[in-house]
Amino acid sequence: MRSLAYHGKIDLVRGNFGLQERVLKFKTRKPADMITVPGRIYPDETAEKKLVSFMRRFQAAKRTAYQALRRGKEPEEIVKDLYRKFFPNARWCQWAVEDAKGHL
Repeated sequence: MRSLAYHGKIDLVRGNFGLQERVLKFKTRKPADMITVPGRIYPDETAEKKLVSFMRRFQAAKRTAYQALRRGKEPEEIVKDLYRKFFPNARWCQWAVEDAKGHL
């Protein structure tokens, strides 16, 4: 049985040997030696509260980034604003801006 965990979309194409599967991979900006390992976490009550709080702030940062992009602000400016308002972590701010760009 094949795993359905992949980053992309499966497309069926007609090839020389009948229908063939082709996986369309999304463009990513991660290094070639970086891999993503799917997993599950089962946090205790305090860790769950921290995780939910982080998820709320990250979603708020994405919404703020989206609105700023629609107003025409530069991504570098947006990252600086998000850094001051939401997270003292530039990588999370950059991810929020990248996610917001995906919804434009």
